[in-house]
Amino acid sequence: MDIFNNVSNFSLNLITLRINLLSCIMRYIISLSIAFLYSVCAASQSLTSALNSPRNGDNLICYSIPAVQTDSAGKGVIWDISNISVGGKGERESFAYNKDSLLVYVTPHEQRRLDIKNDTVLCMGYATSNLEVSNLLPETEVIYPFCYGDSISGLFYGEGFYSNKLHFICYGMKKRKIDAAGSIILPDGDTLHHVLRLHESAWLGQKLSSSGSIKSHGNSLRFLPDSLLSRLETDSVTWHTETFTWYAAGYRYPIMKTVRNNIVRSDRKSLHFESSCYYPPEEWDFSLPDKDNEEMRMLLEKEDGMRRANSSQMPNCRYTCTMRGNILEVSLELDGSAEVELIAATQQGYILARTPKEILPKGTAVRRLDVSSVQPGVFIFTAIINGQPSSTKVTKQ
Repeated sequence: MDIFNNVSNFSLNLITLRINLLSCIMRYIISLSIAFLYSVCAASQSLTSALNSPRNGDNLICYSIPAVQTDSAGKGVIWDISNISVGGKGERESFAYNKDSLLVYVTPHEQRRLDIKNDTVLCMGYATSNLEVSNLLPETEVIYPFCYGDSISGLFYGEGFYSNKLHFICYGMKKRKIDAAGSIILPDGDTLHHVLRLHESAWLGQKLSSSGSIKSHGNSLRFLPDSLLSRLETDSVTWHTETFTWYAAGYRYPIMKTVRNNIVRSDRKSLHFESSCYYPPEEWDFSLPDKDNEEMRMLLEKEDGMRRANSSQMPNCRYTCTMRGNILEVSLELDGSAEVELIAATQQGYILARTPKEILPKGTAVRRLDVSSVQPGVFIFTAIINGQPSSTKVTKQ
C-alpha cells in the first residue's frame, strides 16, 4: 500500500511538474512574442545609427515632384503621392569618404562633409559651385536614436570663400524634430507604413566682404552663442529654411524630401523657392547589402501578419462618393465596427477637409466634407479604416 501511494504521489508530482514546465514554456513564448513586437515597434518608430546612418558607397536617385503637403503633424497622417507621375531623368546622389576620413554627401547642388562619431552625425562644412565653407562650430545633424516627438537644436558657424575671392561667413540656428508619423501612398500604388517625418527649421545669416576682418582668425569669442544670436536678431536680412524629410522603417534613406526657403526682411517673409523630391527605393544602389534593413522589413511584414491574424477589427468596407455642389457626400457600408477617418486632399497632397476619427458600428453611415475651397477639377478622397487607407479620385464640376 505504501509503495502504491509513493508511486501515485510520484506520478502526481511528475504531472504537476510537466504542467508547470509547459506553463513556463508558454509564458516564455508569449514573452518572446511581446518582446518581438515591442522591439520591432520601437525600432519602426525611431531613427537609429544601425538602420539610418549614411554609408560609404551608397547611391540614390532623386526625382523632382510637385510640392508635397507639410501642414499636417501628429500621428496617423497619410501622405498620398499616388497621383504623381515620376518621369524624366533622376539626379544621382552619393556618399563617399574623402582624404580627411569625412563622409561626403554629394548632390548635384552641393557637397556636405559629415563626421560620424558613435551615434552623432556632424556637418563639418559644405561646398557649392561658388562656395567653400568649413564649420568652425559644426552643425549637429542628428543624434541617434531619434524617436517620434524628439527634438534637437543648436547653433553653427562657418567660414570660407565665395568664388575664391570674397571672404564669407555663415551662421545660424537649427532645430530638428520628428513631428509626424503615418503612411505614404507611393506613385506605384503601394503603401509604406511606419513612416516618420523629420522637420528641420533653420534661421540663417551670412556676410560677404573683400576684407578678411569679418572672420574670427582663431578667436572663438566671435561664435559664442550670445554673439551668434545677437547677429541673427540684428541682421537686416536673414533666411528661414524648412526641410521636411520622410523616413520609412526598413529603409536607410529618405523616401521624400521637401525644402522651403524664405527670405526675411524686417520680420516679413517672402518665399524664395520650394522644391520636393522622391527617392524610389528600388533605384537605390548600394556597394554592400543593407542586411539590417532587409531584416527589419521582414520583421515588419511578420509583425503586420501577426497583427492581421490576431485582429478581428478589419471589417470590409464599401463606400461611394457623390458631389453635391461644394459638398462631398460619402456613403459607407461596414460589415463590422471600425475606426473611420475621411480625408479630401488636392492631387499635391494638401488637405482640404477631413472628419475626426470615430468608431462607427456595423451598417451604413453617411458623412459629408466641405470642399468649397477646391477649384473645379480632380481631387483625392481617402477613407482610412482601422488605419488602412483606400483612395480614389473625385471630380468636382
